[in-house]
Amino acid sequence: MKQTIKRWLLGIGVAIAFIFSIQTQPAFAKAINFQALVYGTNKTSMASGYYVRPASVVVKNHKYVVTMRIKTAKKLSSFPVKVISVNGAKPKNVRKVKDSAGNSNLYYSFVTTNLKKRINEKLTVNIPKVYKATHMITFKFSTAGLPSPV
Repeated sequence: MKQTIKRWLLGIGVAIAFIFSIQTQPAFAKAINFQALVYGTNKTSMASGYYVRPASVVVKNHKYVVTMRIKTAKKLSSFPVKVISVNGAKPKNVRKVKDSAGNSNLYYSFVTTNLKKRINEKLTVNIPKVYKATHMITFKFSTAGLPSPV
């Protein structure tokens, strides 16, 4: 009898854990392509080559969470790009990772409910003794096959 109750309680515990894990997981993860454009235009930005494609998108809490990566060569200095804002908010989940060649990889996320509209980003570039500036850039995402976040 005790053995049966233990199994029953264990089964209930596993079922509850499974239900909670489903509710907290994103609905899907999708890789989507994007264009990096000169702010407010349809012209490709010079910065386009530094953005690694595709971006990763998940739906969480009825919103898109988009994760992007900027890769810069070791010779440009360590992490010369800093993202100030994306879509009007500070970037989230910012991670700085050096690859085996010493290149800088800046990962960051932003949240939006609409990837069909263009997303603007403000960033700074600081390459000591060479270049220092603040720029705006516009992203246009390929949303084909992307479900609604609702």
